[in-house]
Amino acid sequence: MTPKQCAAARAFLGWERADLARPLKISPQTVLGFEKGRPVKFVTMAMMQQTLEAAGIEFIGEDAVRLTEAGEDK
Repeated sequence: MTPKQCAAARAFLGWERADLARPLKISPQTVLGFEKGRPVKFVTMAMMQQTLEAAGIEFIGEDAVRLTEAGEDK
């Protein structure tokens, strides 16, 4: 997951940074930093990606995301 994909995925879901950060018990500032290109721990990035995928986001290639049908039902 790239920083650009993270921001796009949140936009598809209508999530604020806090909406992604809260269930992971990380700071919204951590999400902001990642989206601005600052490095985060691999495990943090992986948890963010898993959370977005569980909400219905599919990551495509290195720059794209889409909302799956499962995500559209939520």
